[in-house]
Amino acid sequence: MTKRQQGQELQDNFGLFYRASILHIDDDAGLGRLLQKRLERMAYLVHIAPSGEDGLRLFGEGTYDIVVVDYNMPGVNGLQVLRSLRDAVPVILLTGQGDEKIAVEALRLGAADYIIKDGAGEYIELLPSVIDRVLERRQLLQDKKQALADLEVSEARYRAIVEDQTELICRFTHEGKLTFANAAFCNVFGIAPEDIGYQNLAQLLPRKAHQKFKETIKTLTQAVPTTVSTMSVQTATGQTLWLQWTTRGIFDNSQTIREYQMVGRDITDLKTVEAALRESEEKNSALIAAVPDLILRIDRQGTCVDLRPKRNQTLHLSPEYVGKNVSEFLPQNVAELMQEHIDKVFLEGADQVFQFELRNKDGFNFQEARLVLAGKNEVLAIIRDVTERASLERQLQVLSIHDSLTGLYNRMYFSEEMQRLEKGRCTSVGMIICDIDGLKIVNDSLGHSIGDELLVAAARVIRKAFRGSDAIARIGGDEFAILLPNATQALVEEACRRLRREMASHNESKKGMFLSVSVGAAVSQGDKYDLKDVFHQADKAMYHDKTLKGAAVQQRIRQGIGKEARG
Repeated sequence: MTKRQQGQELQDNFGLFYRASILHIDDDAGLGRLLQKRLERMAYLVHIAPSGEDGLRLFGEGTYDIVVVDYNMPGVNGLQVLRSLRDAVPVILLTGQGDEKIAVEALRLGAADYIIKDGAGEYIELLPSVIDRVLERRQLLQDKKQALADLEVSEARYRAIVEDQTELICRFTHEGKLTFANAAFCNVFGIAPEDIGYQNLAQLLPRKAHQKFKETIKTLTQAVPTTVSTMSVQTATGQTLWLQWTTRGIFDNSQTIREYQMVGRDITDLKTVEAALRESEEKNSALIAAVPDLILRIDRQGTCVDLRPKRNQTLHLSPEYVGKNVSEFLPQNVAELMQEHIDKVFLEGADQVFQFELRNKDGFNFQEARLVLAGKNEVLAIIRDVTERASLERQLQVLSIHDSLTGLYNRMYFSEEMQRLEKGRCTSVGMIICDIDGLKIVNDSLGHSIGDELLVAAARVIRKAFRGSDAIARIGGDEFAILLPNATQALVEEACRRLRREMASHNESKKGMFLSVSVGAAVSQGDKYDLKDVFHQADKAMYHDKTLKGAAVQQRIRQGIGKEARG
């Protein structure tokens, strides 16, 4: 008797009362038969294939509701079967102990679920509940697909009457005042036809939804005249409806939007199916969302319902903490932070992410916790060590405000510091602008590497001349600027003299190229001041200084270039 004849005999024995038809692919005949007997006791119809090749052939010959396949088989393995059948039927992958990475890859490729085979055979007892869960999820997807198909049919029916027409239609002005509403719109919002002209969308839509809606319609143009949005509304009878709105800008001859038309379609049934599907998927797939990370399931009160410890984690939690409140095994500040974000998940219905630090023998390490809603009364906490990332972010932050060549602050930081000082409580602010004389001549004659050395030397000289509280920045190719908080005119003038002394000392040491810097300074006047004006005054003074030096400095620079070129 062939395998197909054996399957037909089983089907005849079951008659019309089997729960689902299953194709089990496994090269271990003993385990395959054991699993078949277990599933047949649960009223499943099971066909067995001894290899991946036979399994694919049987699938092509029959009709199956689900495929259960072992990963480790000669020839065509479980993943190859999955790639061939994933779009046609739900596939559950069986893997051996230590094959968790294979299981994760299978889920990435579209497996409906996976089970790790244990030596005691407990996975055989677990398989029926997994199959039930997969079939339930498949049914929800089919319901959603049918709901979407029904929506498409509904949309086609209404478009045959008027383009974009669905159940609710209105027109309104820029201010949100209604100029037209059909009967369906009036019925939902409880508006009498004679009162349409007195209604405004701000009165009819939820406040946050209305604010978001106003921002959305600002994006409408003749090139993109429509936008689609979804929101829930409260009807006049107190019922909550989910509506999908298509909003269109109506343009006049001058290409200006004259008014807007909004067409709404009831998608409440679709949202109900999606919510049921989402709840099922969250319960069954949330635990594999971040396999390398520490995973906890926690209820509303902060009690640990389940815990999946991971190796090589800096936060070591034992399974014995299951059943205990997070305050019993986490530091107090971390436990309070955890409970605060658990409350936010249930209050806002959105994922929450926060970071905390833990002390260890080497100092501190940084952890990131991501909380995801998992059902009605639980959250999934995924905890990851982000110490390396936090360190990199700090380094990037330092690099973002510093000039890479000189190590001084850059122009972005300088601009932000000007704004901060303007808003602060400084009685006055001094500003000094410095410009390296002849840098372009040096670059053109000796190359940019020598020019860079001159820039670094200038930065070193400038840094020596100022206080630690002064903000020194390179704001251009050859230009530097210094902010001196709470500085008087006398203090700024002394700083300029100190800078010139340091520059003279550098040149006397004859280390490197001759350095000449033109300097200009200004100080804010009065309680209210604009540092942009102070900047322009200092910049103007700097150019005056450069003019006074004239040809004498240019000659010294050319002499220095000649000396440098001769070596």
